[in-house]
Amino acid sequence: VYELPVDLATPPGAFRVWVRVHPSDAWAGLPLLDAGDKTLGYDVDIGSVTVAPPQHLVAPEELAIGQRLDALLTPYLHLVGYDLAAGPYRPGDRLHLSLYWQGLAAEAAHHARLTLALEHEGTLVFTQDEAIVRGAPLAQGWPVGAVFRGQYDLALPLDLPNGDYALRVGLTAPTTWQTVT
Repeated sequence: VYELPVDLATPPGAFRVWVRVHPSDAWAGLPLLDAGDKTLGYDVDIGSVTVAPPQHLVAPEELAIGQRLDALLTPYLHLVGYDLAAGPYRPGDRLHLSLYWQGLAAEAAHHARLTLALEHEGTLVFTQDEAIVRGAPLAQGWPVGAVFRGQYDLALPLDLPNGDYALRVGLTAPTTWQTVT
């Protein structure tokens, strides 16, 4: 029996649960085989879970955030920090990023999209659009003061040149799809 922990700041909503068996030093999974030794894939979908809203609002101080920020991106949405695994990263890798968002007013629910961008020597080389957080806090209204963690996996392009990159975050208003930050 394995108990699946639900971290503080996990947004409420329905989530799929996948299982992958892999060596402790690599994410590359061990293949799942059928009775004829044919590879079926690497992940098993074992179902879904529903995460309930928190019983109390989670304050930023309660969270183990790797890098704390104080970035007011709009008058109603505050980026309080992020977690980013240490590199180096290579072309084709997945860069896992967690951003911690705090809604400051009901209007926070109106910023439904996030753009993550990589810049190299002042040139935009890659963008990826995401929901701010997966789950249901935006659809049901974001409780004022609540902090939710958005988790993102950026699939770095295979042709990405070596070098240092800046990771940029921007919000997009869903009614106009114009960048607001």
